[in-house]
Amino acid sequence: REPDLIPALNRRAAAWCQANGAPEAAISYAHAAGEVDLLARLVAARVLPAWSAGQDAMVETWLGWFEDTAELEKHPAVAAVGAWVHALRGRAAKAERWLDIAAASTADEALPDGSASIRPWIAVVRAAMCRDGVEQMRTDAELALRELGPSSRWRPTALLLRGAGELFLENTDRAE
Repeated sequence: REPDLIPALNRRAAAWCQANGAPEAAISYAHAAGEVDLLARLVAARVLPAWSAGQDAMVETWLGWFEDTAELEKHPAVAAVGAWVHALRGRAAKAERWLDIAAASTADEALPDGSASIRPWIAVVRAAMCRDGVEQMRTDAELALRELGPSSRWRPTALLLRGAGELFLENTDRAE
């Protein structure tokens, strides 16, 4: 009877779910409410855990909501995690596009892992893609390790990539 209330109810449901430990439901409600900024914050925080838990179909749905370049420019954290997922799925061109958008963004948003900027997230993805050779891969991984928040989910990957870079450069002692 009151369709104008639907967006407000979805916003309230998103806030409630977020506050009560139901992040995936919060994401759905934020999307239904058209709350793109909230949606982006929630998606940026949940893509890596959801991906690690095997919820790849859900992650693909979330990322599909951010195909628009302008939205990705406003939300570089989503662009960075999207680049990561696209790279893991073997979609090199899409991964590069999303990574380039993240790198070019001037948006300054709080990151869920405590990192001070998007720079280390971009560095991890760039290192994994190894676009500019092994030396740059190692440099990117080292930058990420210096700048990532201490409990960042990106940290183990950055450590692995730094070790792989050292191994590729035949620095076996440093690789270990």
